[in-house]
Amino acid sequence: MIVTRYAIRFRTAVFVLIINLVVAGLISFFGLPREMTPDIEIPVIVVSVPYPGASPTDVEQLILTPLETELKDLSDIDKLQGTAYEGAAVVTITFTPDANIDEALTSVRDRVSRVRPRLPGDILEPTVKEVSFDDFPILIVNISGSYSLERLKQLAEDMQESIEGVQGVLAAHISGGVDEVYTIEVDPEAAASRKIGLTDIVRAVQTENINLPGGVVEADRTSWLVRTPADFRGAAGLREVVVKAPKGKPVRLTDLARIRRTFEEPTSYARINGRPSVSLQITKRTGANIVDVVDRSKEVVARFEKTAPHGTEITLLGDQSVFIRNLVDDLVNNIITGLILVTAVLFFFMGARNAVLVGLAVPLSMLLTFSVLDIMGVTLNLVTLFALILALGMLVDNAIVVIENIYRHLGERVDVDSDRSVLRRMRVLVAYTGTAEVAWPVIASTATTVAAFSPLLFWPGMMGKFMSYLPMVIIITLVSSLLVALIINPVMAAALMARPAQQGAPGTLEDNWRDAYSGPLARMYYASLLVLLDIRGRKMRRPVAISLLAFASLVAAAMAFGRSGLGVEFFPQTTPDRATITITAANGTHLDGSDALTRQVEALLAESPNIDNYVATPGASAGTFKSGGSSMSAHISGISVDFTDKADRIESTLVTIDRLRERFSHIAGASIEVVREKMGPPSGAPISIELTGPDYEPLGDLAARAKALLLAMHENGVRDPKTDYVTGRPELQVHVDRQAAREVGASTVVVAQAIRDAIHGNDTSEIRDGSDEFDILVRFADGRRDRPSDLASIHVTGEKGAQIPLD
Repeated sequence: MIVTRYAIRFRTAVFVLIINLVVAGLISFFGLPREMTPDIEIPVIVVSVPYPGASPTDVEQLILTPLETELKDLSDIDKLQGTAYEGAAVVTITFTPDANIDEALTSVRDRVSRVRPRLPGDILEPTVKEVSFDDFPILIVNISGSYSLERLKQLAEDMQESIEGVQGVLAAHISGGVDEVYTIEVDPEAAASRKIGLTDIVRAVQTENINLPGGVVEADRTSWLVRTPADFRGAAGLREVVVKAPKGKPVRLTDLARIRRTFEEPTSYARINGRPSVSLQITKRTGANIVDVVDRSKEVVARFEKTAPHGTEITLLGDQSVFIRNLVDDLVNNIITGLILVTAVLFFFMGARNAVLVGLAVPLSMLLTFSVLDIMGVTLNLVTLFALILALGMLVDNAIVVIENIYRHLGERVDVDSDRSVLRRMRVLVAYTGTAEVAWPVIASTATTVAAFSPLLFWPGMMGKFMSYLPMVIIITLVSSLLVALIINPVMAAALMARPAQQGAPGTLEDNWRDAYSGPLARMYYASLLVLLDIRGRKMRRPVAISLLAFASLVAAAMAFGRSGLGVEFFPQTTPDRATITITAANGTHLDGSDALTRQVEALLAESPNIDNYVATPGASAGTFKSGGSSMSAHISGISVDFTDKADRIESTLVTIDRLRERFSHIAGASIEVVREKMGPPSGAPISIELTGPDYEPLGDLAARAKALLLAMHENGVRDPKTDYVTGRPELQVHVDRQAAREVGASTVVVAQAIRDAIHGNDTSEIRDGSDEFDILVRFADGRRDRPSDLASIHVTGEKGAQIPLD
């Protein structure tokens, strides 16, 4: 081999290379970012258009249909799915894996801006967001205490500012707590006596609360900035708002309404182990080291914990750095253990010095791999660490073959009594001849393993992007071990290989076998070889029979696996450390009703000794309370469960999850689903049935029948079938008498807007009070609702559209 010849000739340069490799490898290993998942782009963009108070039917007609029409002809779209919820429309766009997600994001934003004028004017600002693994929190800080939620949130906001200043932290989202608002509760009779409507009040507040730049005025040699600072700086400015001034007599806001500083009505709650809490969900920047980010964030939390008020309890949940740290520790332990075991085994055959030459192939190959991964920008994550551990056992194969063959050649050429000069010359010679003799078999052996993993590099789709890191890292590791075996091992053997302990080496002829290898296992192996091989003639005795026997063994192994009933699964099931519980009540259940059901589940969790902490979020699904809940999801609640450490568990967490499912089945009024934590790449349900049709309601009956069939297959392994069909909430429909409305100078839109402002309220603007910001809400005074029945008829509409008179 030419590469080996030049490596031995320039041995000094190779030793310098080894030193550089060790330094660069160690720097790369400690500097490689640690992440939970590979840094890949998820080709999914979500468009969300909030329309508070609107029914799913209205959302579909007014928002979803024109939005889908505008977005459906985008290039590189794989799937476009639109969903109309109560109060919001969501369009999920899945692009092909090869699509440029940055260009796609720009195109989607342009299309949303283009369709915006055709949507209702009172919708909230649409959001266009790219789905990313970095959106998932790496650490959740839960703050609870024996004082008010307002004070808890103030502590969380102070901690948020410090944590977001930590290097590598993208954001720290606050969930839970309460938000302060100024509420304008209008007296409808006082407003009606002055012929002032809600729209007039809303418009007056909006037009008075401004801070508008006016440009630049130049005078002589000085230029002046012009600005109109008329934004409210407290409740005093709000009280001075003039709604109208008929005949020069101003009607102020305080003449028509009561202004109160209060708290906004919650859309969800948050509790940890039954106590009210506020949580901080910390996300990291792309490429940041998850272990370093979590450690620095914990330092900030520890500082706040020392100065927090008495009774404050801070709990850390969802720490992803623990899993990554354990994987890295396993990799280091396996490297050290493999090095010790290989060296110990080879010590009995080739001596201590030669065993070390082989053992060094493990760390050198790994260090070379770390350097290559660092250059390629690959992070240490779940997939790459698993690949490194998998490839660790194959690293020494090439080195063993090369060193053993060099050792055999040295034994044939050097006597036990040869002087050191002869030993040095012979080491250089046999380092080359011994390596050259086995170089191509070693290359071929490595190439066959590389060829087995290479097709996985072309795995298509999103799953292929996620899993492609496994074959890539294995191939890099194997090629690194090949380079070490062909370049570094011969050089180290030429300089350091020890003298053979005895003259010559055992041959391969039949009469030498018994002398070379003794013992019962060796004799049995020798006897089997005599049956299959003609050792002296160096040929196989029964090639056809042996080939048939090998093929029959392969078929028998496949049949045995099929009869075992073990089955096939995409990713191996592991004992979970966490679980999530989803509590789904009847659609239309208000927040307090969902909270009552959640408390029943919490009471059962408190009795389980295998559970460490649990975070309940009535009104929001588990893991999604970063953005809070809403009226449309008030019937859905979630609980995130953290199990105790493995050393403290009294049983497997899988058994605990099954026991919880059985206990939750006795809770009436809700569907309760317990899902264990899943490892591996993102994937859907093992069984997914999609029903499509022109009408929505018949699909619900079909989905219920399909669910019943799946429930009957429980003995066949089917568990927890569920459907995403949602029945409509009961609603009151207002049918405006157009003639009566015109007679009093009103219109359908005026009546509808008045009802919306009276019931739902109106977030008109923001008001600053010192360093705080407050929303301004306009709504009718409690107990003094307007009566639109003079202008319209009101009906109750059930789930199937049947109308029932309100009276």
